[in-house]
Amino acid sequence: MDVNQKTVVLVGTIVVVLMGLIPPWWAPSSDTSDIQVSRGYSPIFNPPDVVSKVNVPRLLMQWAAVVLVVRLVLTLKNRQR
Repeated sequence: MDVNQKTVVLVGTIVVVLMGLIPPWWAPSSDTSDIQVSRGYSPIFNPPDVVSKVNVPRLLMQWAAVVLVVRLVLTLKNRQR
């Protein structure tokens, strides 16, 4: 792995860690508990409110998107050689 590839992987790793530290949140709607409402993004150590939970499916999709972008950039850099 050359320096550019290591930089791409490092930046991707930092983005994934930051996404984990400031995840998306959701909570039950005030009208009914069957519907989940987005509560935005907030640090993991300071949730928006007591009933909020991390929106794990959204966080996993975000992480997958970062992994795909990093993989795409690495593939394109390999083709340039």
